[in-house]
Amino acid sequence: MAFDCLNLVENEGEDYGSALNLLFLGVGDLRNVALTCASLPDSYTNKLLFTLNDTAVCVLARLVLFLYMLIKGNSEVVKMVTELWYSIPLSEQTYKYLAKTLEELIDIRSAEDLKSRTSELINIAEDHLKKLKGVWKRWLHLRVKGTDWILRQRIENMRKYESKYKFDPEYIQTIPKRHAISARKWIEDGDFRRTDLEVPAFAENPTLTGYDHGYHPSSVDGLYSYAVQWDGLPFCGWDYLQTKRFKDSSCLVTMFGEYIEHILQRLKNTLSKNQVKFQVVLCDCVHIKNHLETNTHYDRILTSNMMDYIILPVLLELCSHLLNHSNSCATIITETLTWAGDFGQPIRSSKSKMIRIAEADVRRYPGFENGHPKPAGFQEYVDDSWDFCNYLRALFNAYQLKKRMATQDSTRLKVPITKELGKEFKLRLRDCFRNENKIVFFKMSANRRTVSSVEGDERFLEWIPLDKE
Repeated sequence: MAFDCLNLVENEGEDYGSALNLLFLGVGDLRNVALTCASLPDSYTNKLLFTLNDTAVCVLARLVLFLYMLIKGNSEVVKMVTELWYSIPLSEQTYKYLAKTLEELIDIRSAEDLKSRTSELINIAEDHLKKLKGVWKRWLHLRVKGTDWILRQRIENMRKYESKYKFDPEYIQTIPKRHAISARKWIEDGDFRRTDLEVPAFAENPTLTGYDHGYHPSSVDGLYSYAVQWDGLPFCGWDYLQTKRFKDSSCLVTMFGEYIEHILQRLKNTLSKNQVKFQVVLCDCVHIKNHLETNTHYDRILTSNMMDYIILPVLLELCSHLLNHSNSCATIITETLTWAGDFGQPIRSSKSKMIRIAEADVRRYPGFENGHPKPAGFQEYVDDSWDFCNYLRALFNAYQLKKRMATQDSTRLKVPITKELGKEFKLRLRDCFRNENKIVFFKMSANRRTVSSVEGDERFLEWIPLDKE
């Protein structure tokens, strides 16, 4: 779910006097970039440099496409980018603008040419640009006018992976009743159009397709198919509560559409002032240092949920070398989505008791009184702090054991206590259990965000330079 990764008011201060560097590992899409730029206070006038990394070429091709559109386009472009971001059917206006932009990007001669055309806002290595151009060519030439094959693949994916996409039959029952009609319609047709709504769709959206890089790791010539993961869907990608504060409507497409356009318009305004620049890096995050200038350090490092795939101490060791330790507010943000399943922590309280607490809580939420009172789950009411602490300690203990085995060190190893975690990397974990997090909630309230499909198991950790606070 998108969040402002700077939150200057709570960290460096809204009139901070220096430029800031931000590194997004496994960036995925434009959400956090857009919301961070949109949330910049007017009093902050210095530069932001984003380094955006992902291993999936289609992901970065889409991200650069959207940035290019926002840099080059007029005021209408935010509607078309929103439509391209989330809608399967496209209006004729949006599809033709997409085709025109793809042709422009394909005709770019070199990385230096792209940099020049974007007023030096987008920087990318030559070999990485070549791979992105391969994706843009495929999207341009896909047969999508008057077709429905992308929609059919989406429907099949949702049926096959109902729980993964979080749009199983119970989803409609857990959201406020007034949203049910629009949610059900969007699940069925994927229509998130923002232009020419009064006329039938002109084409399907080719940028929602990609190739399976697991089977074609070095080629973009694989078979293209619908490729959007559940967290790339509009209602899951943005905070329902923030969206509702900006625009409240019974129609979710209207609510989220207008909110996303507002965020993109603010991002476009920031781009027009040349206040932000982007370095785009196509590689595995563990090799990111090979693509950065020597002595490059970052004030924020976002790692998505990489700790679900790379053991946390290894990830922190990589990031600590890149963190700006001279900035006391510099932060590495790590996220886990799967810790509960991996650790298999027991629910120590009565399940029926937790369900009763959840149901009573949901009935108190505005908008739920006469709607669907069924909670999405009860995990957020379970006190699992002790289990989560032990999970983190176990990760660090396993890391140390592996190091000992490599050196054949037989001395007894103590399991680290929580407050010592990260110390060997010159990092300190903000005490998330005492609400010390200053950028993103440690634990999201799930039943207030049923539209956004928050599970309740998500955990966000903030690591800062040791002894700097």
